[in-house]
Amino acid sequence: MTVADLSIDMEGDFVFRSPDSMYMTMEVMGESVEALMVLPDMYVRVPSEGWYVVTAESMGINSDVYREYVENRGAVDYRGITEQLDGLTQLPDETLEGVAYLHYEGTMDLAEAMEDVPEGLYDPEMLEQVEGVLQPVSVEVWLDRETYLPRRTDIEMTFDVEGSAFSMEMSMEFSGYNEPVTIPEPPADARPLDAGVATGL
Repeated sequence: MTVADLSIDMEGDFVFRSPDSMYMTMEVMGESVEALMVLPDMYVRVPSEGWYVVTAESMGINSDVYREYVENRGAVDYRGITEQLDGLTQLPDETLEGVAYLHYEGTMDLAEAMEDVPEGLYDPEMLEQVEGVLQPVSVEVWLDRETYLPRRTDIEMTFDVEGSAFSMEMSMEFSGYNEPVTIPEPPADARPLDAGVATGL
């Protein structure tokens, strides 16, 4: 991730339980950071600071609408993502760790994708601000040839926020589908953190 002249490398592991829970551990600039998602709320443990929570309300999200949305489609809508890719192109199959996978690339217009969310999910003012900075995202995916579930996803995005250039390259590898996972309970002592501050961590 690059913000202005600052570049940050992050690496981590995550576990996900459908439809709404994810736990991630990351190494950020030599520090260990934890993130917990129990939708629609997000928790993050900052080194030497403890746990913080970003609530749905602070992000301008209607909790009731979001809960129904997630229950109907899941937190990650793989079908929806592929349907929203523009210029979808099938590349030659590629072998990862000795297994051949289907390989595709395309671009996603995040502003258009935001228009597909249910009415009332996001605060209109917040949605307008977000759509103003979003730019098309490059997406590359590797899919299992039988299940079509993703094995790997690469994403590249850039946008400008108040004159500061932001770019991010992200690669995610998926494995262990339908295996048991351990996700901690939300920390009871988490302190509230507004979405703007959380974005800057």
